[in-house]
Amino acid sequence: MKIEISNRQSLHRLNKRRIASLTRNLMARANRLQKNRSWKEISLVICDDTGIALVNQKHLGRCEPTDVISFAYDPIPGEPEGHTGEIIVNAQRAAGAAGAGGAGWTPSRELALYIAHGCDHLMDQTDGTGKERNRMRRRELRWLKEADTAGLLSDLIQ
Repeated sequence: MKIEISNRQSLHRLNKRRIASLTRNLMARANRLQKNRSWKEISLVICDDTGIALVNQKHLGRCEPTDVISFAYDPIPGEPEGHTGEIIVNAQRAAGAAGAGGAGWTPSRELALYIAHGCDHLMDQTDGTGKERNRMRRRELRWLKEADTAGLLSDLIQ
């Protein structure tokens, strides 16, 4: 699976190589939710409050910044098999929320949580109810714990 990263913010330095490795790892975990879905490419767009607010307004009708938005696209007839996905994450919000998860919760961990949440949504998981949100969050934190054990959560964002 190809991971394409587009940095559309200038507030923070990013380690694109590490972010791509983490995204690949999280998508492999998320793909266990729908084993019949193969992924050709994931486009990860990293932006700030202004950039994600524009996407939120255009696609979801909400005129405000958020942490993550994702879109899954079916394979195009006549092209090689595989779905494509787009995950838009807010580095500005990740940096501002660091510490909210407790001691040791860094901007990199918060950004990783947003990416994990986007991967979860690409697998058609929803968080419209409290029960659904809790289920997704438990799963995402488990994925992050496994990614941390593999050394994938440090130095994503500075």
